[in-house]
Amino acid sequence: LTGGATLEDMARQFSDDVVSAREGGRIADIQLGQLVPEFAAVAARATPGELSQPFQTAFGYHILRLNERRGDVVDFNHVLIKVNEASADPTAAIEHLEMVRDSLLTYDKPFEAMAKRHSQDVNSASQGGRVTAPRSQTQQRDLPIEALGAEWQATLSGLEVGDVSEPAAVTLLNGRKAYHIVLLQRRTPEHRINFTQDYEQLEQIALRDKQTRELQAWVDRLARDVYVEYRGKGEELMRSTTASLR
Repeated sequence: LTGGATLEDMARQFSDDVVSAREGGRIADIQLGQLVPEFAAVAARATPGELSQPFQTAFGYHILRLNERRGDVVDFNHVLIKVNEASADPTAAIEHLEMVRDSLLTYDKPFEAMAKRHSQDVNSASQGGRVTAPRSQTQQRDLPIEALGAEWQATLSGLEVGDVSEPAAVTLLNGRKAYHIVLLQRRTPEHRINFTQDYEQLEQIALRDKQTRELQAWVDRLARDVYVEYRGKGEELMRSTTASLR
C-alpha cells in the first residue's frame, strides 16, 4: 500500500473476509456498536482517508481505511488476515511464562506485579492477574470448580494453596487458544453455606437482589410518571390494540 497499491486491490487479493473482499474490502454504513470492540475502537479514532496500523481482533489481524464517519455510523475498507492458531508454535509463549514463574518462585517476586507487567489478558492484568466470575459486576472471586472449563480444572487439580502452576494451555472466552500460569490463593471445601465462610458471597447475592428490586422500582416509576405520546403508525397501533382489549 505504501508502495502505491490500492487497498481495494489488496483486499481482493489477500483479505480473508470473503464477503467484503469481493467489494474491495468495503463495509458501508455500519454502526460502531455492530463491530467487535477492538475494531470499533480503531474505527472510532481513525482519520478519514488515512491507513491504520495493523491491529488484532478475535477474527485475526486487520488494517483499515476509514472513508467516512457520521456520528456512530462508519464507512471503511479493510483487509483481514486470519491466523491458524492450531499450527502456531507456542514455544516462545511457554518459555516466557517459565521465566515469569521462575521469578515468582526463585526471587519471590509479587504475582500481582508480574501479572501487570507481563500478562496479555488486559482485563485481569490491570487487577494483578485477579480472576473473577465472567460478566459479574460484583467481581466475585470465589468460583465453583465445576463452573470452570476442563482445562482450568486440570490445571488447578494438582495445586496446593500458594502453588504456581506450570505453563498450561487454556481456551479464552472468545474461543482463542492461549497459555497461562495460575496462582491458587484459596480452596474452600464443599460445605453448607454459612455467614462465617461465605459472608462475601452472601453480601454479593444480597447486593444483586437489591439492585434488581431498585431497578424494577425505577422502571415502575417511569411507567407511571413519564408522559408518552403515540403518533402516526404508533397511534394507530395503540388505538387498534386498545379496541381489541375492550
